[in-house]
Amino acid sequence: MILYKSYFQINLLVGFCFLGLILNSTFGTYSILIFLISGFLLLISNAEASFSSLKKNYFLFFIPLLGILSTIWSDTPFSTLRSSIQLLLATSYAILIADRFEFKKILNAIVVCFIIAMSMSLFSDNYALNGLTGEYSLIGIFASKNYLSINTAIAIFIAFSSFAYNRKNIPAIILLIISVMVLLKAKSLGSIFFVFFTLLSFFLVYKCRKLAFLKYKINVFFIFFTFFLFTFVFFSNIYKGTFDELFYMLDKDPSLTGRTYIWDQGIKIFQDNWFLGHGFRSIFHIGNSVAEDIWEYVKVESGAGFNFHNMFIEILVDFGVCGLLYFLILILMFFKQVFSIDEHSESTMFASLLFMYMLFQSFIEVSWFRQFSITHFMICMSWVYLSKPNKFFNKAVV
Repeated sequence: MILYKSYFQINLLVGFCFLGLILNSTFGTYSILIFLISGFLLLISNAEASFSSLKKNYFLFFIPLLGILSTIWSDTPFSTLRSSIQLLLATSYAILIADRFEFKKILNAIVVCFIIAMSMSLFSDNYALNGLTGEYSLIGIFASKNYLSINTAIAIFIAFSSFAYNRKNIPAIILLIISVMVLLKAKSLGSIFFVFFTLLSFFLVYKCRKLAFLKYKINVFFIFFTFFLFTFVFFSNIYKGTFDELFYMLDKDPSLTGRTYIWDQGIKIFQDNWFLGHGFRSIFHIGNSVAEDIWEYVKVESGAGFNFHNMFIEILVDFGVCGLLYFLILILMFFKQVFSIDEHSESTMFASLLFMYMLFQSFIEVSWFRQFSITHFMICMSWVYLSKPNKFFNKAVV
């Protein structure tokens, strides 16, 4: 049964879905309730098409289902189960929106949502104290400086992708300007670098993939990124003194604001259950010795939301080698999808940019597989867009 026959109704529900996730840090439970209701209404608007979409993209359900299974060995089974179900719902809603509704026709709703969020952050005086550095950082309407940076980057990629194919798209231009202003106001050198490096990498891949030798399946981007990563690791370890001096010259902490210590703790606890991990979101709870030690080290109150600030270590701790293997396969499949596109559209350009950005961020942040987060929601949508870049969308919902 098809309940909604106009894209005005669809855009309204999609907009509420996005606002519910984006404003989660500000409005909490009420915001998530709006997201859940809107997503459910979209799901039942054409239940047959929705379940068909979910079935086609089954690969994305591995982590949510493994999370539910991990309640068996988790030290906090109820928390793990709740987080896993939340991740499952967010994954499902993202898939059905991306698969059923054409990106162009819901783009304005998405742009408006981010304009609201970026405007609120731009005019916000909400700053947070970094316990290690003593610096105050702009967080806007988000829970932390990192979440502000990631959401701003997503907004820039959406606006850029839309503007690239429609130079008269006024909302996209407004979003791009506001997002860049937020990024500059945040004064985050790392965020500016990652956004710039992502855009540069995208254009490099787009141009280089058309060269003749790429027909022999030589992944230029993968080589480029591997070389960059190897160089970074080499110089940071072999020439650690020079590396530290460089960071001090930039007025930055060479420990990446305490991340190296947090990573060490993650590696140690991973070894206790190396194959299946400790369970989804089971570590950072009051009473856990590792969590309490990290909270004390970074000078935040016990029980504060936290993670290991490295996606690979986070996966190892939560799901062990089993989860890491899946994550690496997922990344390789994303690479394959990016390189299979002959001509980009707004959706595939955005999806490619987001994937590259999230991959780069994976070494210092945890953005994948975060329940009720816009980052996980958008990476799931990106998977669908890259999987079927030339798909004719289901017209039954219109």
